[in-house]
Amino acid sequence: MDQIIHIFKKDVRHHWLEISVAAALLVTFGWINPSSWNPTAMPSAWERFLAGLIPTLVPVSWVFLITRVIQGESLVGDQQFWITRPYDWRKLLAAKLLFVVGFVYVPLLILDVYLLRKASFGVFSHAHGLAYILGFWTLFIVLPAAALASVTRSIGQAVLVMLGILVFIIAIAGTITYVPNLGVPRAESLPGYAVILIYLATCVAVVIRQYATRMTSKSWATLIAGALAIPFIVVASPYGVFIAHAYPKATAGQQMPVAFTFDPTKPDSDKEFWYKTKKKVGIRLRLLVIGVNRDAFAIVDGTSITIRAPGRPIWKSGWLSGGPNLSWNTPNASTDIAIDEKFFDSVQSTPVQIHMSLAISTFRSIDSQKVTVASGAFSFPGGGRCSLNPVSSSGLWCLFPFARPFVTVRATAGNTGCPSQKGDNAIPVGTVYQELIWNRDEDAAEPGIGSVIVERIAFSDWDAETNRNRELTLCPGALLTVTKMEESEHFQSELEIDDFRLSDYKLKVKTFGQD
Repeated sequence: MDQIIHIFKKDVRHHWLEISVAAALLVTFGWINPSSWNPTAMPSAWERFLAGLIPTLVPVSWVFLITRVIQGESLVGDQQFWITRPYDWRKLLAAKLLFVVGFVYVPLLILDVYLLRKASFGVFSHAHGLAYILGFWTLFIVLPAAALASVTRSIGQAVLVMLGILVFIIAIAGTITYVPNLGVPRAESLPGYAVILIYLATCVAVVIRQYATRMTSKSWATLIAGALAIPFIVVASPYGVFIAHAYPKATAGQQMPVAFTFDPTKPDSDKEFWYKTKKKVGIRLRLLVIGVNRDAFAIVDGTSITIRAPGRPIWKSGWLSGGPNLSWNTPNASTDIAIDEKFFDSVQSTPVQIHMSLAISTFRSIDSQKVTVASGAFSFPGGGRCSLNPVSSSGLWCLFPFARPFVTVRATAGNTGCPSQKGDNAIPVGTVYQELIWNRDEDAAEPGIGSVIVERIAFSDWDAETNRNRELTLCPGALLTVTKMEESEHFQSELEIDDFRLSDYKLKVKTFGQD
């Protein structure tokens, strides 16, 4: 233990400047962050600049600090002074770990506790959120920084390697967007777990091997193998099989909680469709939604389109990620599909048959609470605290510790605590507005440095097709219904559309970066 403390003290003396910079950045974050909790705050241009920059500089300072302290006793080569001393590699590693705990984890813990207390939230009741945040930064900052520092000789060499990794990540990210069927949430869980496991095992194995053996060439081989295995898993995974398993098709006679019929309403000719590449044509399919329970909602996780035209090869989109939220008060939904320009030109005026498959997740209510809006701050389910938004009278301004709850919030015209509206723009009494606070995975905390999350809840019935936007005004005394949600069923819904003319549903396509 004496040797561990000796090495720790030496590192503190040698790296006091890096420690000071990292601490100063955290203190600055703690000073600036609370201003974002106040919707009426008017920060200066300098404060806005710092608020955008500091969250990036803090993890960068941690990477620099970890790299410097590990390279203080370089693990590359066999000519270092420290290997001639009676250093045990386990004690050396323990000393570096103690340093990281003392100057990364402890300051972050103090900051988050301070922010919780300043926002009037309890500390011990949110220990799981604190643990989650520390685990997040361990996975994405501490471990990779330690692994890279252990196989590089200097900070300059480490920076060059990091730049190379950044280029590699950008290249992989650009490539995997073309992987078929990628992006449907539940189908990605197995490959995702495999990627995290390989990433974690690679970083830990490299650090331990370097401290135990200093066999840098083998450690580099481990890093490269792990880096190549990750995109291989992402690209080679049979997502179509995973989707079929995660979202089973309905059996004969099975009653589905959500159903669709085709809505032949054509989109406005000036509607735009944004896509990542050229030589695509966008079409919009509108659907009528049937059967969503009042105390539930559904979301389209993925869409697959098959188009059959007489005398032409079958065109398939594959599974495309994302889709609209569906609730009892959304009678219709729309899906935009990118079709190959060459295929579209060949069949645009020909009646075609479309087969649509929708991967759907449903969510049900498990608990509802009535909440009365107060003139000041009031408690909100999920451990939060809300108040009327002083900037916009149509909603609430809320703070939550670490993570938003997964709830729906319902308000009713005529029960808002405000005087009755009159005139053409008055919202009919009894009209129900429902907003969703999203935390599907119900994580204990959201990734970040701070421990307080800001959420704005605005009640409106904005419609993208008609550009209608009526906002419901809230006043003290308004009665809200807050319902906790949980994931329920997962299934595929299928729809056949005959005599469909693609040209009638065409959108203007604009690619990203295009004016």
